[in-house]
Amino acid sequence: MKFSELAWGAFIFRYGYNDDSIYMPLVSDAYFLVRLKTNPSLEDLDKLREFLVHYGVRHAPKNLGEQYLKIWNRLQPHLQRLSDERLENCKFDEPQIQDEIRTAYYLLEFGAWGGDTVVSKILHFCNTSFFVMWDIYIQSGKFGPQGYFEFLQTMQREAVEVVEDFKRLGLAG
Repeated sequence: MKFSELAWGAFIFRYGYNDDSIYMPLVSDAYFLVRLKTNPSLEDLDKLREFLVHYGVRHAPKNLGEQYLKIWNRLQPHLQRLSDERLENCKFDEPQIQDEIRTAYYLLEFGAWGGDTVVSKILHFCNTSFFVMWDIYIQSGKFGPQGYFEFLQTMQREAVEVVEDFKRLGLAG
């Protein structure tokens, strides 16, 4: 992926769909993101449910937050160990990284309600610099924890290309 492709994709999405009315307030609320990683409340998880419903997860159960809180004690240590990871420089070949990603994914997928799309969106909000949202339109026939792990590796390669494009254009900070 080249910078120009990314820029046009972002432009078309933002101005063509203008569908970030729920995403942007959540992702720019640092307190929400910290609470979500460390000690989410039912209110926080309800905001996340509202985001999911807005972006096409029409059948998210009303008690989604309660389901996630039930698995929280098992999920949180894995998220914590991944909290400093960034997509551009993650060492995906390290077994511990692989295990943490797959375990967090598995706990969300089978410990609470939601499939691949829901899991990737929840993970994204737990570390927006690392987890990329994934849905049926970009899955390419891959599913589950292993499919998502492979998708993250692909996204890392794409992210590195975008950063290189930024540098070539003199836009890197």
